[in-house]
Amino acid sequence: MKRKLVATAAILAATVFLAGNAKAKPVIGLDMTGSGGPYTYSDLWTNLTDTGLSSGYMTGLTIPPTPAYTTTFTYQARIGALTNGGSVVTPAGLNSSNQLTLTLAAPETVTAEGRYTDGLGRVHEFANFSSGPNPSALANVYADKSGAPANPNVVSGYTAGVNVLSAHVWNITSSFDEILTGSGAGTGTGSFSAAFLINTANSAYIDLSNFRNRLFDIESTGTTNIPSFYSPTTMWNGTPTSTGTKLKVDSSESFSAVPEPSTLLLTGSGLLGFAGYGFARRKKG
Repeated sequence: MKRKLVATAAILAATVFLAGNAKAKPVIGLDMTGSGGPYTYSDLWTNLTDTGLSSGYMTGLTIPPTPAYTTTFTYQARIGALTNGGSVVTPAGLNSSNQLTLTLAAPETVTAEGRYTDGLGRVHEFANFSSGPNPSALANVYADKSGAPANPNVVSGYTAGVNVLSAHVWNITSSFDEILTGSGAGTGTGSFSAAFLINTANSAYIDLSNFRNRLFDIESTGTTNIPSFYSPTTMWNGTPTSTGTKLKVDSSESFSAVPEPSTLLLTGSGLLGFAGYGFARRKKG
């Protein structure tokens, strides 16, 4: 259970990117034909399939005094729908004749970790994660017109096609608090704040003219409950899932404008309660 609760926290820590100062107007355009328009403008991409792999978290440590250490989060997703202002604007043929995928590999530093007993006698484990600007921690978006959709058991499909957008981690701060024993065991809450800074975009596929800057966010929820039909064995970059804990993730990429990089760290954070959803389902099963 310790391993799985940590995985839930880690995936949220790596993939929950909270928006600030959202604009009502469309902020990103997509042309799946690669013809440079007309573009479909949207403020949200919702993923159809997601897999996350958490590697390197060491449960039961006390930091400090134990030195901080690095964990790794690997992520792969296929985009299922596009919306704008709440209205579905998904381009025709998405996930039939063409597809969009997203991949990410990002290290995070565990800056604080420990356990405590609350007033009800329940043992908790907590951890804080952090990452500053990291040009090597890349999120990449691919447009593929081959008609062969990526899925958890066809891992090679996640990097097929044209790399239409590349971004790197600008900031990640996250934390979790998980109940290990007693009433509510396997439940927890976490707070997360982060953003990506776009490096490049292929204008034949992506229009960023409505961006005030080049930052975007991802909002996500995760569980440790992997359905039996969803059992990837390898991640997009060849990492075997046996090296960590894999998760099915429900997430979306929000392209609302966020503060300029110089003021990003002054913005607020969000609170996400994941309440041990995966653990509750597993117990019931």
